[in-house]
Amino acid sequence: MFEMLFFGTCSGTEPMKDMHHCAWAIKKNDGYYWFDAGENCSRTAHLMGENLRNVKNIFISHPHSDHIGGLMNLICTIRKLFVRDKTMREEPLGLFVPKIEVWKYLKAYIETGDANIESRFKIDAKEIDDGLIFEDENIRVEAFSNLHMEHAFGNEKISYSFRISIDGKVIVFTGDVKNLDEVDKVVGEGCDFLIMETGHHNVDDIINYSETHNVDVLLFNHHGRYIIGNREEAEEKAKASSKKTIILKDKDRIMVK
Repeated sequence: MFEMLFFGTCSGTEPMKDMHHCAWAIKKNDGYYWFDAGENCSRTAHLMGENLRNVKNIFISHPHSDHIGGLMNLICTIRKLFVRDKTMREEPLGLFVPKIEVWKYLKAYIETGDANIESRFKIDAKEIDDGLIFEDENIRVEAFSNLHMEHAFGNEKISYSFRISIDGKVIVFTGDVKNLDEVDKVVGEGCDFLIMETGHHNVDDIINYSETHNVDVLLFNHHGRYIIGNREEAEEKAKASSKKTIILKDKDRIMVK
């Protein structure tokens, strides 16, 4: 049994009422596997009653601000909680980023005006590449590069989708993708949950994709302006789909048994 928690479901828009940029986590055995870190994700999670001391790993799909804008505060909040309790964390916090310089710059920025960020725990930062990037007793995470940021840094491998295996279930988190057919290699023979961004793609096309692929449940995430401005219409389209389709909201929880 595990739970999926959604702290932010908006794309990279200006501030929206009751919506924050993309961030979500899988909660298993009181530990958290965190995916993307949009603005205010740590605040939202803390006020939802989640224990940020137990964040095990953070996986960043790509370095656009709506996916990493809350990363500094997330790490600093975790540290503050240990400072407040006057305790130390034994195991390192795993951080997986598409480009290691992202963490180097952020760490230097934090430590310019704060204490040593690793004074309460070590941060084990790794650069993502295609293939298996993490596996423990609970979860397996595979990365698949996509073309969302193909011209950034002269390197197309700067944006990733993730295939997550847990408790016999498969979750595909697309991150942001340039083309829908890029999702094929991540879905593979099928998945139980497809967490698909709607910020760059047409809702009808996404529903059609789920209906023509082996997807059990489609979860709309990273909402673009169509869903933001026409949620009721989008909900009707979701209900009409032959696949179970959920348009996520901030603070949504999905328990999976």
